[in-house]
Amino acid sequence: MEKRPPEPDQEILEYYQQGKERDRLDAARGGAPLERERTREVLRRHLPGPPATVVDVGGGAGGHALWLSSLGYDVHLREPVPLHVEQAKADAREQDRNLASAVVGDARALDLSGGCAEVVLLARR
Repeated sequence: MEKRPPEPDQEILEYYQQGKERDRLDAARGGAPLERERTREVLRRHLPGPPATVVDVGGGAGGHALWLSSLGYDVHLREPVPLHVEQAKADAREQDRNLASAVVGDARALDLSGGCAEVVLLARR
């Protein structure tokens, strides 16, 4: 029997289904880019150089995942909100970026082929 990742609380899903997360880090979409730029600065300082496998757990609509992909990383997005996964895939197509995978999932039940990565990003909020 296939093991399914735990479902987020309904209240959390309802909030994120509003679609606001996609724009949160993007100034062009009305967001505030300070968090995005600071996060990228820290990642540049600590990540191994590409190519490396990165798992972005809870990566929202893929803002950091798509950026890392553009730098040559092999990026797997795991996000519990289905809308965010669809937005990340749509943005990847629109920006001609390649995510190694983008699926609904979370940190409690990661489904990585090969079972390992050089880097796992997991934001705590």
